[in-house]
Amino acid sequence: MTEVPWLDMNDWYDVLGIAILVVSGWVTTFLTIRYGQKKAHQSHNQLAETVESVKNQVANGHETPLRQDMDDMRSILQVIRDELHIIRRDIFSVHSDMNNIRQELGVERDARTDLEHRMDEEHPRTGRRRRASG
Repeated sequence: MTEVPWLDMNDWYDVLGIAILVVSGWVTTFLTIRYGQKKAHQSHNQLAETVESVKNQVANGHETPLRQDMDDMRSILQVIRDELHIIRRDIFSVHSDMNNIRQELGVERDARTDLEHRMDEEHPRTGRRRRASG
């Protein structure tokens, strides 16, 4: 057997010291593995809980698939958009008609005012009062 200069096993104290070193290495290894397994198990449980909560938030609880529901919503929104376009066009038409009426009323008011001025000039003694034009 090859002799190791720093290892001198003359009595049971030397054997006991080496046994303590070996057993402490085994205990350290066992505790490290056990702690790692516990941590991995906890991490796995947390991941499973997270996946379950995400699944509950994303999963569709309806009879129809989520994609079909989204397509239905898209078609409903398209109909609403088309209806709003029609309403917008009608409002623009009413606005345009109101502008035309304002212009016609302005022309009519100017013609009436001119007529009142001419009548006042032609018939000053009729007792007519001039109205303030707006």
